[in-house]
Amino acid sequence: MVKTLTVIDMYKEILFKQRKRFPDGTWSPTNGGYDNFRRVFRWLVLEHLKLTREQFIQNISVSFFGKYKLAGAYQNLWNINSKPLVEIINYALPEFNVKIWELNQVTHNYWNEKDNRVNAIKWLVEEYLKHNKEEVIRYLNRKHFEDNGLISLISRKYQNGIVYAIEEAYPNEDWSLLRKRMREEQNHIVSNKLKGENARANKLSADKIIEIRKLYATNKYSSLDLAKKFNVSPRNIRRIVARETWKHI
Repeated sequence: MVKTLTVIDMYKEILFKQRKRFPDGTWSPTNGGYDNFRRVFRWLVLEHLKLTREQFIQNISVSFFGKYKLAGAYQNLWNINSKPLVEIINYALPEFNVKIWELNQVTHNYWNEKDNRVNAIKWLVEEYLKHNKEEVIRYLNRKHFEDNGLISLISRKYQNGIVYAIEEAYPNEDWSLLRKRMREEQNHIVSNKLKGENARANKLSADKIIEIRKLYATNKYSSLDLAKKFNVSPRNIRRIVARETWKHI
C-alpha cells in the first residue's frame, strides 16, 4: 500500500532536496493553505530547528521564509494581504505570544496610542520581567527596554525617561523612590565622567598647558581640534584656556 504523503513529509523532501516544490494549491487561502502553513512552520521551528522563543525572535524576519523554502506560503497567504509578520507568527505559534515591538516592526504612529504604550510597559514589567513594585524601584533600567524592542517608545514618547513611562502605566502608584534612584544613578554617571575627564587633564604637563593656550590664541584651532590633539575632552580644553583649571600656569 502506497503511503500518502503529508504536507510535512513533502516539506522535509523539499528541505533535503528530494523534491523541488509543493503541489499546486498547497498554499491556497480557501483550500487549507493556512492550516498547511501552520503545520509545516511549527515543525520547522519546534522540531527541526528546535528554537526557543528567544532564539526564534532573534532569527525571524521575512528572509527567514525564503531561507527555509516557505517564500510561496508567505507570498500567497500573508504578503498579498499586507499582513504584519507578528500576525503570521502568532497564528502558527500562539504559545510564543510574540509582541510587535519585539520584532522592531512598530509603525511610525503606533506609540501615539496611549493603550499601546501602556500595554507595552505592563507587558515588560508584569509578563517579561515579572517585577513587583519594589523590584521595579530597585532594578528596572534602560537596558530592559533596549533588549525588548522598546527603546523607540522611551526615546519618542518619554524623552528617554523610564520614570515617565512607569508613571503613565501605573498612575495610581507612588514612584518617588524610583525617581530618586534614577536621579542618583544619573548623578553617579556624570560624576564618573567628570572624574575621567579630570584624570586625563591632570596628565598634561605644564608645557602642554602653555602650548594649548598658545595654539588656542591663534584662532586657528577650536576646542575640539585641541581636544583631539591632546587626547582630552573639549570641556577640559575650554576650562584650560579660560584658566578655570591650571590657574598657576
